[in-house]
Amino acid sequence: MEFMSKRVNYFIAVAQEGSITKAADRLCITPSPLSKRIKELEENLKITLFERTHQGLSLTKEGQHLYSDIIAHYEELNRIKDNHKEKRHIQVGVYGPVPPHVNTVIDYLLMKNPALTINLVRLTPTDGMNRNELNRLNLLFSIEPLPTPPFSQHLCTEERLLLVHPVGQKTEQFRLLPWVQSMYFSETPIFKHCHAQLQQQGFSRELMNIDNLHLRLNLIRQGKAIALGLESMLSVMNVNERECSSILLSNTRLTHHIYSNVAQLNDSQQVMEHLAHQGAQQWKKIAAPAYVN
Repeated sequence: MEFMSKRVNYFIAVAQEGSITKAADRLCITPSPLSKRIKELEENLKITLFERTHQGLSLTKEGQHLYSDIIAHYEELNRIKDNHKEKRHIQVGVYGPVPPHVNTVIDYLLMKNPALTINLVRLTPTDGMNRNELNRLNLLFSIEPLPTPPFSQHLCTEERLLLVHPVGQKTEQFRLLPWVQSMYFSETPIFKHCHAQLQQQGFSRELMNIDNLHLRLNLIRQGKAIALGLESMLSVMNVNERECSSILLSNTRLTHHIYSNVAQLNDSQQVMEHLAHQGAQQWKKIAAPAYVN
């Protein structure tokens, strides 16, 4: 059973490509049956949909009205189809640091569908997140909210930030040390805000970007740097109390967001229970806004 009429798919393809040949290539069919289907559609509707120009095929006035009437519904149906079909390959984006719940959700997905292939994409804050980039993702982990995200599920939780510093140094000493952070975190608004506030308390403004976690920890152990980190990362960081220490920044909270269109994550309650079982954070579901193309 076809999810949508073939004639609608054919009409949209020809309207967007402006050519029977290009539309046929896009649809993986030959031009002849495509041309026949378009003629059948015109006969059924009793209108002319396309006219020939020097540039190829262009919509007539009636064709443009039809295209405008159905394109939004067509894209929404495609989105629904993609959400509910069995996905063998999903695109996962991460904006900001990679906290433990990223691995927890990915493990959960692989448990539900062992044949799944997951492609992880790191989104750099300097590049931003545009609509086309987001539309290619099935799952997004972000420390910034999206104003109009093209996702059907939205979960979030809060956690405190901590200051990781060398053991054996007084506050007056480690305040002068440079910060060592991953670029994926140091370029985000939340880090820049915290960094600015801490500078007002006498901390250094100097910053080194090093993406390797072990290298960052070694610099801290050697008394050469300090860092902002996530409370949930303490177990992952495996910080030796004789080498590094941490101070919770109680007034500074970071919000994690999980945006999803993945069918295996449709049961939000089950996913939240799984996340809560694996970590201390309490997740909540946020009503997804209307999809805006």
